Parts: sequence; C-alpha cells; structure tokens
Amino acid sequence: MKTIRLFLEYTCSGIWIIYDDGVDTIEPEDLPVSVELQKALALWNRTYQATYDSAVAQNSGFSSTLASRLLDEAFNEEGAFLLQRLKDELPDEYDLTHTPIRLYDA
Repeated sequence: MKTIRLFLEYTCSGIWIIYDDGVDTIEPEDLPVSVELQKALALWNRTYQATYDSAVAQNSGFSSTLASRLLDEAFNEEGAFLLQRLKDELPDEYDLTHTPIRLYDA
C-alpha cells in the first residue's frame, strides 16, 4: 500500500509519498485524480508558500499571533477537506493522511 501525506512545508510540495525506503514529495498533477482536485491541491500549497519569508524563515506567516493562528486553522481545514476529496478519488491502494501545520507559538 502506498502512503500519501498532505503536509505543508516551505519550499516543498504539500504532498508527500512515503515508500518503504524513504519519502519524497510529488506534484498534484502526478496524482491520478481530477484536474479540479489537482488545481485545488496546487492552490493550497501555493497560498501557503506565499507566507514564506526566504530572507528570514522565522518571520514567515504573519506578525500577529492571532492572524497566524487563523491562518493555521484555514490551512488545516482546507487540508482536511482536500484529504477527503483525495479519499473519494484515489483507489483503495493508498493510505491517506493529513498532518496539520502550526505557524504560531501558543
């Protein structure tokens, strides 16, 4: 069984495939799903990447703790929704998971 994990990380695709001997990221268009779902996955990742500060990674997200927490909630909600869409479209040979993100410090 192949494992796919939705997990946003800066400078990477948000889709990880886990093999017996390691992990790698894959692009949405490499998944056997609808073009609409591929676009939704790409938008989710692209929006997250837009919060990245490549000059000072610690400044990524928003300066407001509240805004960063709301951003986390939005990305995690969308990730859970996209996971369900993947479950609906991918064959049963895939084990699918979503790992929530956390940009803010509690």
